[in-house]
Amino acid sequence: AILSVLEAAATKGSVDVSAVVRGGGRTGQTGAVRMGLARAIATHPKYLLYDEPTTGLDPVTTAVIDGLIMKMRNELSVTSVVVTHDMQSAYRIADRIGMLFRGCIRYVGTPAEIQQASDPIVRAFIEGRPDLAEEVAA
Repeated sequence: AILSVLEAAATKGSVDVSAVVRGGGRTGQTGAVRMGLARAIATHPKYLLYDEPTTGLDPVTTAVIDGLIMKMRNELSVTSVVVTHDMQSAYRIADRIGMLFRGCIRYVGTPAEIQQASDPIVRAFIEGRPDLAEEVAA
């Protein structure tokens, strides 16, 4: 069952499915993420939680992982909750983005809405500008 699920998760031609199942195939984090996705979707869940799925990956591999997350949503009707600090990835894959700050929900909106947010804490985070957050704290 995992082999057929992995085939559904694989991008055409980008991974040797049987080799990944045996422990080979595409090396590095992408293969590991694909195998993790295959294991996760084998149980046909309604929800998947991703914890920093693109951390430490190069931009091309990040786009591949983002594509897999969107494929799970579109083809398998899986709702994904993605914890990430990678805003470019979040903008690509999210229908809605929630931002936590000091343990509380600070903002919830679409990718377009969060990009236009006027909240200085939100702006500081999405723009990578700590000076904006420091102004609020002062």
